[in-house]
Amino acid sequence: MGPSPRGILLHGGRSPVSSRPRPPPAKDLDVYVAGRVNAAVRQVTATVRVHAPRAEVAHWISAAWRTITAETSHTSIVQAGADSYNAIARWLLLMDRPLTVIEPSALRAAFATIATEAKRIASGEETGMSAAK
Repeated sequence: MGPSPRGILLHGGRSPVSSRPRPPPAKDLDVYVAGRVNAAVRQVTATVRVHAPRAEVAHWISAAWRTITAETSHTSIVQAGADSYNAIARWLLLMDRPLTVIEPSALRAAFATIATEAKRIASGEETGMSAAK
């Protein structure tokens, strides 16, 4: 007898791998899979106060990013997640609303990096890197 597609067969032609189905990891598999995918995408998280009502902010924040909660009639709390703090900062800037970083300080650092790059671009200073082809 030669090797089976799953490996070498044992005496009697039986594979060491069980063919019995295992129990599902959760009752609601859709929620389980969505949670696992979101966890992979949200490698970092942050909490930010957006100085705008929840209704103005809501269309910018999808469930994949996390949550948005009305803090007052004029402010909202966004709990965001992404693959980097730089990605969170750039996305939040698209809202064109005043922001206050609640946590973490790494998000403040990402905003500072973006500000430095924007200042360099505005001044016309070259980076020394060749243009993309």
